[in-house]
Amino acid sequence: MNIAMVQSTPYPPEEGIGNYVSNLSHELTDRGHSITVITRGGLRRDEVWDDGIKIVRLPCPPVYPFHVDLHGVLVNRYFDRVADQFDLVHSHTPLAPVIRTDLPQVATVHTSIVEDIKHVHGWSPRETMSRVTYSVSSRRLVANQIDAADRITTVSERVSGELAEHYGADDATVVGNGVDADQFQPSTGSDERYVLFVGRLDYPKGVPDLLEAAKSVVKNHDVKFVITGKGPQREQLEQQVKRLGIEDDIEFSGYVSRARQISLYQNSTAFALPSHYEGLPTVLLEAMACGAPVVATTVGGCPEVIEDGENGLLVSPKDPPALSNAIDTILSDTELRTRMSRNARQTILDRYTWDEITDRFEREYRLATGVTRAVQ
Repeated sequence: MNIAMVQSTPYPPEEGIGNYVSNLSHELTDRGHSITVITRGGLRRDEVWDDGIKIVRLPCPPVYPFHVDLHGVLVNRYFDRVADQFDLVHSHTPLAPVIRTDLPQVATVHTSIVEDIKHVHGWSPRETMSRVTYSVSSRRLVANQIDAADRITTVSERVSGELAEHYGADDATVVGNGVDADQFQPSTGSDERYVLFVGRLDYPKGVPDLLEAAKSVVKNHDVKFVITGKGPQREQLEQQVKRLGIEDDIEFSGYVSRARQISLYQNSTAFALPSHYEGLPTVLLEAMACGAPVVATTVGGCPEVIEDGENGLLVSPKDPPALSNAIDTILSDTELRTRMSRNARQTILDRYTWDEITDRFEREYRLATGVTRAVQ
């Protein structure tokens, strides 16, 4: 099957949705499908190949917040010329343009956007632009993707419920998220002690809560916190670290290579995900696949993955004291860490490998291609 994957995030991937598309595309290619990933570029068109996957980066001038609509126009013009090369279109929200075509379409909704908007705080120029973009473009695009799709899929039961509540889409199939368990796997570990965060430094991720918790944790444990990722909150977080007086205990690693990221997971004493909102976070699955003892908030699909006290710990969002207590529990109990590490890895092997997720998508593709749909 020739499949057009449509997304809006950078390629090579730097965050969750990009990694999702990349992993799925590679698995599908290994199964004999032909994949073209269509995404945003800079000011000129760029086509490259990545292990048999064709990557098309179309121009997207930064005319915020209208870049989303402009990108949609350019993608559809491109698609008008090449549509006969494909059997199916698979779009990944948010911010992916709606393709005008009579080809079968599958839409994977990673977040409902409605909940995302609630977690953008403040009124700085960047925060205001994020709120405007989400409100003006993203919610409309999700609704249009749902209307255009022959099959709607999503990553967690929580997001499925949000789609039913906010868009009336009560027929979404929960396909889930996956991880390459052969690549992300435990190692022998090291003597270094640190609590790891991996993710975009942005408002829904709750990193300020983790820093508040860190101030308490480092008083009782000889441990540092490694914050990996980039995003618009970086400067604000660095200022918070100074106010808390924990500069020697916090390391901002920025964006790291995949090999380095795997090593960080494998050698971490604990992994913390303090998010205020999630779909089903890839980084949580990656950490668990590497056997990291995890603590996460009860948002999105996290409670669908974590059985509290067995393969990880769960705490309420926006509660730094609870987060601090959970991290303290993990750091203080070697037996608990060992048990949660083993169980976390087994959870991934049982339910969240890309082999399993791709089986589910191939079923969705078969169902979609059995539908005849006129262009709206």
